[in-house]
Amino acid sequence: MTTLHPRSSNQDHVTIIVGFLITFAFCLITLSATRRTSTSPYPPRSNYTLDPIFPSYTRPEYDIFNSSLPNTAPQPTSYNSLRTNDHEDPAYRPRSPKSLPIICAGPPRYSNRILGSAEAPTTSSSEIESAFEALVARYLAPWIPLSTPFKGQPLLQRPITRKLLNSMEVLIRGGAFRVRLAGDGKVRYRVLEHWGQTYRISRMTWTLSLLQEAMNVFPDLAKVKCEFYVNVADSPRSTVDSMSRDMGGIPVFSFRTSTSYLDVPVPDPVEYGSNGNYVWKTGKKIPFEHRIPKLVFRGSSSSLLEYHDHNWLPVPRIRLAALAKQHPDLIDAGITKWMKLGKATSVNEIESSLGTGLSDVLNYESQGKYQFIIDIDGGLGSSRKRGILSSGSVPFFQKSNWFMWYEPLLKPFYHFIPVDTYLQDLLERIQAAKSDPVESKRIISRANCFGDNVVSKEAAMLYWRVLLKRYSQLQHDPATGDEEVTPSMCAMRPATAEGPMGCSNGWYVFTGTVPFGCRYTGAKRHPYHFECWRDIGRGTEFKFTSDPVHSHYNEREPGQ
Repeated sequence: MTTLHPRSSNQDHVTIIVGFLITFAFCLITLSATRRTSTSPYPPRSNYTLDPIFPSYTRPEYDIFNSSLPNTAPQPTSYNSLRTNDHEDPAYRPRSPKSLPIICAGPPRYSNRILGSAEAPTTSSSEIESAFEALVARYLAPWIPLSTPFKGQPLLQRPITRKLLNSMEVLIRGGAFRVRLAGDGKVRYRVLEHWGQTYRISRMTWTLSLLQEAMNVFPDLAKVKCEFYVNVADSPRSTVDSMSRDMGGIPVFSFRTSTSYLDVPVPDPVEYGSNGNYVWKTGKKIPFEHRIPKLVFRGSSSSLLEYHDHNWLPVPRIRLAALAKQHPDLIDAGITKWMKLGKATSVNEIESSLGTGLSDVLNYESQGKYQFIIDIDGGLGSSRKRGILSSGSVPFFQKSNWFMWYEPLLKPFYHFIPVDTYLQDLLERIQAAKSDPVESKRIISRANCFGDNVVSKEAAMLYWRVLLKRYSQLQHDPATGDEEVTPSMCAMRPATAEGPMGCSNGWYVFTGTVPFGCRYTGAKRHPYHFECWRDIGRGTEFKFTSDPVHSHYNEREPGQ
């Protein structure tokens, strides 16, 4: 038989005290966690990762085309519950390096135009150059050997050969130009076809001018010997796999790229004002508190090649316009021009579905008066990010399949606020930014630092220097001087005779302008009604060695 001994009063007191202490500790932990999550809607910096991985949500309650939904935005929520989703998509930008430094995170200064006495990050040229070297290593990874040395295997060590470059010229003729740096400080180039899109000429001229200026700034770049192609079209060209019949695996420099392409991104002339657009100038002078507390966007409907039979519903810019109609207290966004409408789609149909027509054009100076600016893809990305980063507003960047040369250096919730591709989390992120103006100002400060330093024109020249010095190490047999291109392009494609080079195997030398181009004709300036001209053999810097049509075209005046 078991004997039960009565519990002493001392034991009861100890049990009560221990229980009280455990309960009190639990309450303190809970209170501390609540304060950490409720103080700011932004995730703690210790949880940031470098890659700009954006969330993807499926939330039917954010159906912006459902007019029965209440016209109220969701309440601000803590980003701590979202931060895992922001960085877990392994398919997004796998070429983005994991070891890149965080730019514009240096010691604080106290002279920032926006923050006044608050934190103002800084960076240095050495930090930027180091980051560019890491970027270039990733972009050129498909051609960089995995180990060294390669004894008896020169192609594996330097896989970019002159034979490869010559074979590419006809393939890429419609939207790219060829550049040769021969170590003598001159920029030589070739263009096989006239481009009806005149903006391509301005892109080429700006790029050639920047290369020439970069060689003047960096003497070691003037000694580099290499050849490469610059794609002036919007779309990248070199595919990773069998998506292309004959454009796979070739080295091409383009203004934007994606994970499905091998194109090496280089600075986009449009971002630097080659077409007189996309430049913010005075926005930083307006204090954050004095800006309009809304998110702003204006742009054309340039997302699809053709709109027809309700295929426009998924277009993010149209979705944003519809969302702005429902939430005018948070968003001022609209379409300024309908583009590429098919015969089966009328403007009235789209506007009646949206409940709104075209919006007034809002120039970039006026957009800089808002607290938040969003970048939404048009046709194959957009060229606004550089301007938005320097605008003095909080950047909102939509997740995109396309990215430009500097974008892997951008850090979400640090330089910008990420937004889902189809804007399903946009409302709550606007509310989150509005509810924490202190952190919003910090994001603005870092974005300004990035825009003023990492994507400045001087930084763009530095990036070209880093890229070409590394690229030249991968070229097997670089040509020198005015050495001709072989074989004859006219033999491969007779229509080349009517292009800017004629049948010449020589090179133009860039002297500030290009001696060819196209001009629109007619009052309507229809893109298919233009005349093209070339002025061959008139410049002392142009070298001809074999051109059967040279004498014929030498008699022509430009524009004839």
